Amino acid sequence: MRVVNGIKERVWDLLPFVRRNVYHPDFGGSFSLKAVLPALLPHLTYAGMGIGNGGEAGVAWEQMLRGNLNPNESARIKQALLAYCRQDTWALVSVLNFLKNATKTDNNPGWN
Repeated sequence: MRVVNGIKERVWDLLPFVRRNVYHPDFGGSFSLKAVLPALLPHLTYAGMGIGNGGEAGVAWEQMLRGNLNPNESARIKQALLAYCRQDTWALVSVLNFLKNATKTDNNPGWN
């Protein structure tokens, strides 16, 4: 449990920060990652992925949990979920780096 608590202490949600401090018309009134990412970093997309959004990820995860899939389908879904999670993680890291770079000035060398 100590390991989990140590991880939780180092993780924070970008949503409240972005909601309070960042706006782009292309957000379309939403501050979800799927709205923020294409507005700030349009080259990072989920296009062409086997699983491309949270709804699909949830359905795929449920299918895997039920265990009614043949081994090939289970392996395919697992790989698609891992790719989706990698993309989500990279998207969050990229948004954070974008925000860090956007805040750099002569008086503010960036976040540490």
